[in-house]
Amino acid sequence: SAFWMATAIPRKGKPSAVVEIAQVSGARTDGFLQLAVTQEGALAAWTAKTDQGLAVQTARLLLQSSKE
Repeated sequence: SAFWMATAIPRKGKPSAVVEIAQVSGARTDGFLQLAVTQEGALAAWTAKTDQGLAVQTARLLLQSSKE
């Protein structure tokens, strides 16, 4: 298996901690992780193999404000 992972890299300051978005099979059917930036963070979407076939999975990534 494999994992989709993410970190926020601001223009100034330090990158955020790395977080796990999802565990995936690591096969080609996982496709490519797609990200859409939002005011609060990002939306992630990828293809996942399920018992019913392939499906689009999504996750919402929220950024926390840093006072550093």
